[in-house]
Amino acid sequence: MDTQKHGMDLIEIMPYPAFAVQNGAIVYANNAAAQMVAVGQAVDTLIAVGGQEYAEMAEGVLCLKIVIDDVSYGASVLRNEEYDVFLLDLEIQDAHLQAIALAAQEMRKPLANLMTVSDRYFAERKGETSQEEEKYIAETNRSLHQMLRLVNNMADASCYQKASTQQLQLWNISCVTNDLLDHIAILMRAAGRPFVCTRLENFVFGMIDKEKFERALYNLISNAAKFSPEYSPVTVSLTQKSKRLYCTIENRCDGTPLNPKTIFNRFMRRPGIEDGRMGVGLGMVFARSAATLHNGTILVSQPAPDTIRVTFSIELKDSKPGTLHNRVPIA
Repeated sequence: MDTQKHGMDLIEIMPYPAFAVQNGAIVYANNAAAQMVAVGQAVDTLIAVGGQEYAEMAEGVLCLKIVIDDVSYGASVLRNEEYDVFLLDLEIQDAHLQAIALAAQEMRKPLANLMTVSDRYFAERKGETSQEEEKYIAETNRSLHQMLRLVNNMADASCYQKASTQQLQLWNISCVTNDLLDHIAILMRAAGRPFVCTRLENFVFGMIDKEKFERALYNLISNAAKFSPEYSPVTVSLTQKSKRLYCTIENRCDGTPLNPKTIFNRFMRRPGIEDGRMGVGLGMVFARSAATLHNGTILVSQPAPDTIRVTFSIELKDSKPGTLHNRVPIA
């Protein structure tokens, strides 16, 4: 009972809409959600995307999409022992995102110049470096690519959620993911990080925004490496189930249990200043945006005390009549 009361208190102090669900029905809503949902309302009438994942969810936090009064919202769902907490997402002010984007755009050119110079220098030194120098080179390359990822995320921050930026085309998703995993494997190997992949067994085709899809997977895999002990393995598994594609990423952790504050903060882009690994906190924003765009979900769970699992799913949309020419980009 004390745990339940603590959870209700947590919902009440949240400044954004949140409600609790028990046995499939809403049992409590905070002030911000009181005018949006009703106690006793069946939650499955609200879930637009992620109903199956929610039904199968054992623990952790699930990002899905709900619809209230014909308005779509992203929501984070935390499964407790007695009830589930639904937390509706907040939007970032466009002006704030635009300021981040403008600053990052100014950083792109000097960073690109630095990467060009370093690539040229390392190429000239190839075969002349000691084992110790090779370690420094690998660390430099890894850091430069991390900086590039952060700058690109920041530069695109103001448009990540705009529907007008969608570029859905028919792609061979197997080829797209293979190319991406090959690139990541090179970076992981250079950093001394074991990287294990289970790829799609057959060709899988679907309508995707290739840039957003790739960025989501890259950010999620990068986070797995960043938040796990040095030199511990990162595992990626791609599977197709009916009309859905699942990418499951696992990494080791320090054994600290997941808790609502940590999960919500990570998803709500509130990095801890004392933790330099958190970056600018936009990686999960892009991943969630990509999942929403593709009618997908993200589930973060802890199947074992020392393991974090992130499952990113998308709907495999078929091409519409007249769009078969989008097979052109398929390599």
